[in-house]
Amino acid sequence: MKIQFLCLACLACLAAVAFADAQHPFPVPAGARFNATTPNTYPDPNKGYGIIDYGSGIYIFTEGAYWGMAVASDRGRSRNNGNGYSNGRRNTRPTLLIIDAPTGFFTPQTYGNMLNELLDMSGASTVSDMLYSHQHTDHIGNAFVVKQNFPNVLIHAHSDTCKRLRQRNDPRRPVPCHCYSRGFTLSPFDIEATDLHAHVIGNLAIYHSPSKILMAIDIVFPGWIPFRDLAVAAYTPDFVAAHDTILEYDFDLLVSGHLCRLGHRQDVITQKEYIADLFQYATDAMANIPSTPFAQALGTFDPNSPNFQNYWALFDQWFDACDRNCSDRAIAKWGRLGAVDIWTYGHCAKIGESIRID
Repeated sequence: MKIQFLCLACLACLAAVAFADAQHPFPVPAGARFNATTPNTYPDPNKGYGIIDYGSGIYIFTEGAYWGMAVASDRGRSRNNGNGYSNGRRNTRPTLLIIDAPTGFFTPQTYGNMLNELLDMSGASTVSDMLYSHQHTDHIGNAFVVKQNFPNVLIHAHSDTCKRLRQRNDPRRPVPCHCYSRGFTLSPFDIEATDLHAHVIGNLAIYHSPSKILMAIDIVFPGWIPFRDLAVAAYTPDFVAAHDTILEYDFDLLVSGHLCRLGHRQDVITQKEYIADLFQYATDAMANIPSTPFAQALGTFDPNSPNFQNYWALFDQWFDACDRNCSDRAIAKWGRLGAVDIWTYGHCAKIGESIRID
């Protein structure tokens, strides 16, 4: 089944991003860019995406900043089989499982074009299934494109994701029809999904054991530091623990959801070490930078001061000094990671707060 679209003008955003990157004042370490991990995958600006044929029915796609995955299987649900799988019977042609439908620099048209190419590359007859890694729009905001063009698609997700999507009632993110409160398998596609307990409730670790590929979104950022505030993690201790959870898997390739390349085990270890340093630097800062001088300068405890009992001003200045100390130490050590000078301060602030309250 081919996807049909109205004629839409596709923005040449990838070309603009490439130009902006060339002009960017902050150098990006070579290890953060595309390398042998993702051969020949830098998105074609004429298409707006790239697809890796990993073999064994695995396809990994990107528009340059976001990543998703597709799995082809001839044991899936054929187009005329209703809502059930084929119980081991082989279909004449394979069907596709799509894992995530990111937005990023995708437009609905370019995402649909990418789906068409996936069908051609895999020889699949249809998209029979879709799996959400988690609830966030930037990773599943083009799911409506799949649903509109494959209306019988089965959408799978953790029950917490389903609950949030029902509350949001967002037409871009159709509510799944199969919701799971614990780990589950999509056996026709050899997929095992487990609650990762990190980033946001319902975020899944998605494992394809035959190819040893692990998809764990918004935790590890190969070659880069995480997105701001520990990738907007809902609970910092869970974000930290997720690194060890990921390392428990026997994987050769990590699909982590963002930026310029795929990952390996060493990328997880490297980020774990970076986060551990931030915890140490934040702990040291709070132990060695007293709050008393800030209180004295502000007059926090002086009844004649305009800042008398203005504890927010005190906390703001003391926390800022601690966070900057933490950030300066990390930037000095971790220059090999992309954007270390951009969001390390925010990571230190979030970790410092977690140390104080969690």
